[in-house]
Amino acid sequence: GWDDIRMKNVTYMDSKSITIHDACKKAKVTVLVNSNSGVDSILAGTPVISFDSGSMVYDISQHDVDRIENPTYFDRTQWIHNLSYCQWHPTELHHGDFWETLKQNVCLL
Repeated sequence: GWDDIRMKNVTYMDSKSITIHDACKKAKVTVLVNSNSGVDSILAGTPVISFDSGSMVYDISQHDVDRIENPTYFDRTQWIHNLSYCQWHPTELHHGDFWETLKQNVCLL
């Protein structure tokens, strides 16, 4: 299992002893395939290496481990603007405002 895999110079943390937010803040880099932890890492200011083009952070992350010792910090300004634009307040959800906006941009078959 995964518990048997250990890598040199990698620190493993028990998920019961630290929050994902704190783990991402302490990490030098987060390596993932496709996970929400990539978003948590980017928001914590930690660079990401992602391998799946479907990852939410793919456009602002490295895609190989060649520079893991010196990771790239991407400008995340536009990414966070795009992410923020997709968020809706509970009042907007309740009143249906989100649907009025979305249906203008979605083709229903």
